[in-house]
Amino acid sequence: MKYAVHLLGLVCLLPVVATARVYKWQDADGNTVYSQLPPPPEVETETVAPPPPPPQPPEQSLQQLREMDRRLDAVRQRRAQEQTKRRQETSRAERLRQQCDQARTSLRELERIPLPLVPDGHGDYRRMPAEEREAELERLRSIITEVCR
Repeated sequence: MKYAVHLLGLVCLLPVVATARVYKWQDADGNTVYSQLPPPPEVETETVAPPPPPPQPPEQSLQQLREMDRRLDAVRQRRAQEQTKRRQETSRAERLRQQCDQARTSLRELERIPLPLVPDGHGDYRRMPAEEREAELERLRSIITEVCR
């Protein structure tokens, strides 16, 4: 609503801006010139009053103000949605980067150790068989290929 008050103030100032001076004079070729800029000082000039702005009923002004306020709310909502989408994309990119880093680290470790110890699910550790190690290496390489672009 704060913006609506500012907008109403601008609408009220429009007639003041529209009543800028208009100068009339004849140039060296005898042409009549109308301008908002003053002519050179040596030229005889006449100030012409612009026509008054058409009156606008208060209801129409209020309706225009409400329409502008509605459009402003729509723009704010769209921007908020875009910002949420950017945050989600950034968060997703960060998760993918972390997943990529983790897969690369795990791959380096698994390539370095031929028969690594892995948790057996009962609180103990066991040696990873070679075929399980190869499958895990392939899985990690696949993750790196898909995620680490």
